[in-house]
Amino acid sequence: MVSFIFLLFSTFTSAKEQTLETGNLNNKLTHYLISNNSVAVKNILQTCGECSQFIDPLLLEWANGILARQEKNYAESIRHYRKVISVHPDWYSARLQLATVLYLNKDILSAEAQLRKLRSESLPEEAAVLIDSFIAKIQKTDNWAFRGGFTYLNEKNINNAPASGRSIGRWKSEKPQSGKGVMFWGEAEKTFSLPDNLFGITRLATSGKVYKNNHSYDELDGSIGLGFGYRNIDTTILLLPFYEKSYYGGGKKSEKGLKPYSDTRGFGVETTLQLSNRWRLYSDVKLGKNEYKKKTYLNGYRYSLNETLIYFPDSRQYISAGLGYSMLRTEEKDSSFNKAAFRTGWMYEWDGGVSTLLQAAYGHKKYLAGDFWGIKQINHEYNTSVTVWHRDIIFLA
Repeated sequence: MVSFIFLLFSTFTSAKEQTLETGNLNNKLTHYLISNNSVAVKNILQTCGECSQFIDPLLLEWANGILARQEKNYAESIRHYRKVISVHPDWYSARLQLATVLYLNKDILSAEAQLRKLRSESLPEEAAVLIDSFIAKIQKTDNWAFRGGFTYLNEKNINNAPASGRSIGRWKSEKPQSGKGVMFWGEAEKTFSLPDNLFGITRLATSGKVYKNNHSYDELDGSIGLGFGYRNIDTTILLLPFYEKSYYGGGKKSEKGLKPYSDTRGFGVETTLQLSNRWRLYSDVKLGKNEYKKKTYLNGYRYSLNETLIYFPDSRQYISAGLGYSMLRTEEKDSSFNKAAFRTGWMYEWDGGVSTLLQAAYGHKKYLAGDFWGIKQINHEYNTSVTVWHRDIIFLA
């Protein structure tokens, strides 16, 4: 199946791929690279000798990727392919070959991501059908998948204090606490294929915040989920009961170190709908019961709904927009709130290997009851972030 896809792609390449055919040698090599002809590629490099200096360096990277794959050195092959894609994200044949090697290296999530990027292009119908078949095959492959990330933090009110201090006699409300540090998250996930497109799933997750100048407000969360779902090329539905445990530094007056803070038991529903080649919709609903170790007045229930629509103009970029709504209901009403949020983002793979992700979000949080002074708190929450990375720098490839 994969070989036939390569054959189709040999007649469907971008104009930028063709412009590299500057001489007869590059002409031949480019043809063999696009058609994934490892024998011909090896023969050219062996018989060329000193003339290899006239071969485009990026074509040599591509060739080395093909040869490393033939030797089953998948990690090295992936590194070569990523160098090619980092410079030219629109070389579709190289991206398809990268997806294949990622699959052989059991990096299932990354392989499917590359294939779905290809599906956002205007492909011949035969190629699109076969790529869909490849995606279906990948979905039935059961392996552990890992993902994670971190973000720099510069927060002005990590203790959620009132905007202006209030006092009664000698008692005064806390002043807003600031913190600079890192927010991190990570997930490990394994699926188990079942008949009729059903699957089981185990998910382990962790997240947290570390403030280098205010460790009293550090946070750490860990969770485990066991569930099942249904998936095909265009639809994934997941039902996931979960248990989450949280640790907290305790705030300004606490002793040093993280301490058990709360336990949450709940249920989540996640869906992914491929509306068309270029439109995708993510949805998730969560319901959870919170139980706190000391602040029992915070015991209660949390509900959340998030919808995110993603548009892929082509294989090198996407634009996202999302809406979210959450509710917290606690024993003491002045800690209960409703929150509406809007977020948007744009990711682009630039020539030369640099990628950027711009994100912005706004949240409107309204508490249901007044505080000690009878004032209902309303928070306007703003968040912006810029992420820059080089696609040739890959960890745990």
